[in-house]
This record gives sequence, C-alpha cells and structure tokens, in this order.
Amino acid sequence: NFTFSLRQGQTATAFNGSIWVMGGETFSGGNLSSDIWNSPDGSQWNLNPSAAPFGARSGQAAVSFGGKLWVVGGQTSGGVTNDIWNSPDGVSWAPVTVNNPFPARTGHQAVAFGGQLWVMGGQTPNGGLLNDVWYSPDGVTWNPAPNATFRPRYGFATMVFNNQLWVIGGKTNNPNINLSIANDVWSSPDGLR
Repeated sequence: NFTFSLRQGQTATAFNGSIWVMGGETFSGGNLSSDIWNSPDGSQWNLNPSAAPFGARSGQAAVSFGGKLWVVGGQTSGGVTNDIWNSPDGVSWAPVTVNNPFPARTGHQAVAFGGQLWVMGGQTPNGGLLNDVWYSPDGVTWNPAPNATFRPRYGFATMVFNNQLWVIGGKTNNPNINLSIANDVWSSPDGLR
C-alpha cells in the first residue's frame, strides 16, 4: 500500500541513495502525472514539494549519470518529446536541451554505460518504432551509434551487467502481425556493435 497513486508508464531509478519514481499515467482517468517521489528503503515515500518543471508525462526514461538524475523524452499533454532535464538532488531541475538530434520518443530507455549516457529505441509520435542508439559524454552533445541489430521496439528493459549493455524484450514490429511482444535478449560490449 504505497503513498503514490496507481499508475503505469512511470519511470523509476536509483539515485543518491534513494529509489525515485516520476510521472506516469494515473489509474483514475488516465491523466498524466508530474509528481516525483523518493524513498530510502522502498517503504517510506516522500513527495517532492513541487511538481516537476518538465511537466506531466509518461513513457519517459530516467537514469543516474554524472552525479545527477536525468529525465529524457516521453509522452506529454503536448505530444511526444525529446527534451532532456537533469537535477543534482531530484528537487531542483534544469533543462539540458529541449531539441536534441534524435527523434522524439516514448517507451524508450536511457542508461549510463562506459562513461556515456545512452538513449535507445522507443516509439515516435506517429507510432513508428525505433532501434536507433545515441550516446553522449555530457547529455548535451549526442552521437549516433550504428543502428542496433535488434528489431525496433518500445517498452523494453535495459541494464548494465558484466561490463555489457543489455536489451531485453519489449513490443516490436513483426512482419506477420502488426505488433508482437518479444522475449529476445541482446548484449553489446561497447554499445556500438
């Protein structure tokens, strides 16, 4: 029985000794949320005193990178975005970039790996799926990696394990049906191959 409302499409990550839960689509009415919660133990939750300045959204990515908490893209009331925000404490937020070279997306992933911030996959505003991979040393300057060999997808999981970057499952394009749920597992030693 948690303090925050029922939701889906939220993002969660570990940062600064706490679990952070941000945004999502609430169960009652399907409204997008702009609340930010943190917990040092998963039992006691604290609500940030003000709503996120990046606005209500779901399907965004969040990651701890370079001593800051980052939020990338997602679905807002104004549409799908590719903006990036960060915070040194989870309370004070600043826009890093609002128009990145990579397409706007939702249902994508962001991960810190090899001293870089990585953004990959997701769904575009028109419903197309992506398998592009972008990386940045600072969250400002972005470089495209060669497109991944895994099928375009959204709603997948990403992690770093045994010094490799991993992509697991998600919803993908399948030539035999409109959309399918995958159970494939991919890894890369450097994010580029």
